[in-house]
Amino acid sequence: MNAVMKYIVALIAGAMSGFLIYMVSAMLFVNDTANPPTWFIPVTFLGGWAISTFVLVRGARSASRVVSRSFLLGAAEWFAVIPAGIIIAGKSAAEATTELSSDAEVAGTVIGAGLITFLTGGVAFVMLFGCLLGYFITFLMTREMKSETAS
Repeated sequence: MNAVMKYIVALIAGAMSGFLIYMVSAMLFVNDTANPPTWFIPVTFLGGWAISTFVLVRGARSASRVVSRSFLLGAAEWFAVIPAGIIIAGKSAAEATTELSSDAEVAGTVIGAGLITFLTGGVAFVMLFGCLLGYFITFLMTREMKSETAS
């Protein structure tokens, strides 16, 4: 039962990881004026799901170890969302400011890009903190208790 549970947990966590990889890749590499290529979703989402599931299951003895690794992988991925949010806000602001005429419009665009960066970074930081907290809790709950010997 533990072996089956290990794979179920890894598949669910891998799906979440693959979705996050897909979303970050779409933010960075897909042009907003055109549709993404047909290979983009299978490569980023399904490939990210498969690789994440493999990494989570490889060498894990129990489902609790997979959960612990899932939180650590999630923390790393959410940490990568912070610079991705900065890049996408910068690209959007650069595209918008080329078409603007007044300084007030440029200032509004820059302020809006700053707000989007702050929101993206804030959500990513909260999720990063939540994943690290989950990792810490599972680490403390699953470590072995050393037996005490009376002398």
